[in-house]
Amino acid sequence: RREVRSLWALRDKSVVMVTHDIAEAFEFGDRIALMSPGRIEQAGTPAELLFRPQSEFVRRFFDQSDDRLHHEWQAVRLGDLDIPPSHQPADTRPTVLGLAGSLTVAEAMAELSGEPARAGHLLESFQRYKTAVQTAAPFPVLPRR
Repeated sequence: RREVRSLWALRDKSVVMVTHDIAEAFEFGDRIALMSPGRIEQAGTPAELLFRPQSEFVRRFFDQSDDRLHHEWQAVRLGDLDIPPSHQPADTRPTVLGLAGSLTVAEAMAELSGEPARAGHLLESFQRYKTAVQTAAPFPVLPRR
């Protein structure tokens, strides 16, 4: 999957992909359209779909997943989180917690598996991010066609 994604990035192309695999959609998709029979229920980033569902269908779709927490961690990148390391001013840091900001929370948790203090700091930051996204002003709901 990473090799395919890197090929797409090199060509600077938009790609439309159809999949029934949530993990695959989250790995490849910058924007995802979740469909029910015959219509788009919601389109947005993986984080928008997970944390700010616009319909009961979208909410139930992700709540029924056995891997919801993993999907949440896969949908958020370290660069999305506000994690100021104690040793560096925010405007000069190239990485978060000593890790690249492009890593997903899932990838970062794997990297930090032997470091409970740093992993705990990451989880606290993730929870703050999730709460902020869930409580922000609602997205506009587009009329159904």
